[in-house]
Amino acid sequence: MPTKVVKPTKHPKHKPSIRQQKVLKKMLENTGSYKQALIESGYSPAYAKNADDFRKTATWNELLNENLPDWLLTEKHLELFNAKAIDHYVFPLSSTDEEITEMIEGKWGFKVMKISHGDTWKRAYFSIPDNQTILKAVEAGYKVKGRNAPEKVEHTVKTINIVDYSKKDDGSRDNNTTA
Repeated sequence: MPTKVVKPTKHPKHKPSIRQQKVLKKMLENTGSYKQALIESGYSPAYAKNADDFRKTATWNELLNENLPDWLLTEKHLELFNAKAIDHYVFPLSSTDEEITEMIEGKWGFKVMKISHGDTWKRAYFSIPDNQTILKAVEAGYKVKGRNAPEKVEHTVKTINIVDYSKKDDGSRDNNTTA
């Protein structure tokens, strides 16, 4: 069902620097964060701390649109939405090939590729959606385009001070209770 995507032709107004091109290469290689890619491409750690400043430049956006245009993401998304992986299921030898095919194709909705026979079993191989590939490709595209949700930062408490109000000033416990 994928439709043909029209590829626009547009010439950039700004010439990207070598460092910007290195950042793009590192991001497309999926080396990690923008901060890491900026530092490895020669930008200062101080500038890299706020990658948003870099991502907002006209030159960077033109470089992205030239090398990773929306039409290409859309085309790849359409392809990846149909990505398949091979899975299998072992059936008892008493199951007929027709029953196995009906189970996999009729009830589960997958396409049977092969049924092999062992001494006590039948193994059916079938194609299923490759959800991990689909998800990773989509996330990577949005990450490079800067359209993903902000990364979650986990905060942990290092120390907790517990105050025992039942102790007197001299260190002994106050055992008096009021009713």
